[in-house]
Amino acid sequence: MSRRGDGGSNFYRARREQWREHLPEFDYLVNELSPRLLESADERRLEGVAQEWKDLVSRMRGRVHREADTATYHDEESSLAQRRGYHWHLALIDVRDMLRHLTRAITADLEFEEGATLASIVLLDSSALHLQLELRDGSSPDQREELENAFRIQSALRALCPRFDGVQLLRLRALQVAEAAARLTHIPSEEEIAQRLREIVAVEQLRQADAARTEDFIVSQPAMFGVMVRSWLAEVDRRFNALDPLVVMEEFADATSESSGGRASDGEGRFGPARALARLSVMCGALDLVQRDDEDFDAAVERVRGSLLMARTRIRKAVHGFPTGFPDEGAS
Repeated sequence: MSRRGDGGSNFYRARREQWREHLPEFDYLVNELSPRLLESADERRLEGVAQEWKDLVSRMRGRVHREADTATYHDEESSLAQRRGYHWHLALIDVRDMLRHLTRAITADLEFEEGATLASIVLLDSSALHLQLELRDGSSPDQREELENAFRIQSALRALCPRFDGVQLLRLRALQVAEAAARLTHIPSEEEIAQRLREIVAVEQLRQADAARTEDFIVSQPAMFGVMVRSWLAEVDRRFNALDPLVVMEEFADATSESSGGRASDGEGRFGPARALARLSVMCGALDLVQRDDEDFDAAVERVRGSLLMARTRIRKAVHGFPTGFPDEGAS
């Protein structure tokens, strides 16, 4: 019998109340403590950057400061920061050349055909070029150039930054989250919890008090998964943040990643990641997917699931035609 029947609803409701008390703790771990730990790890990595690279950047900065102070061709109205921006644009030409040398070495090592590359490498070169243009044009008082530059930067952000993506790419990334979540989330049954406890007690020879604390941890893990997966989805579309994390966990716990987005052939109530994502999207209106006035919830889910899979198909077709190079700066 499916757990989505009346008995299943009672099962989930009781389990949800049991787990809900753990949500503030896991919400703190996922949304506050984890970002601080990642930021601290990033700082440690930056401190460990090779001294040769630090020396190179230091020499670039010294050259930029000298040229910004001595160059006579800047407008009198240009600030020191604008002049330095222009000379950093010139210094970035060397950085772009180094990056292109690096990416060519990578593609050669991977035995790519002559002229072939990766889409992400094209975006990397594109982003470096856009940074150059932004620094260069930022020193110009010409309003027309500034407007043109703003348009170029916005175009780059569409491809490089989740917050400015088109809805097709948002839906594609949400599908990627859904497929990962379907493999990750799991609601343990009472039998699984009991079996796991027997294994722990047998191996660790825990006292009964320790076993009780272990049971609490095993039962509360799904609450952490729910908070974490909702956090992933919220990075794609903030409207997912309105969902109860336990609802998110339940949807993906029922999903089977092997079913390629559709209903599994063996077992009522088991769905693929695309259907689980469609249900969540309709619930909160994320990804510009909402229930229409002339359809019920199930019909909306079927339509939205088709839209999600269509978005993935369109992106795949576009990738096949992705350029294998980027024009020189003079042609941009």
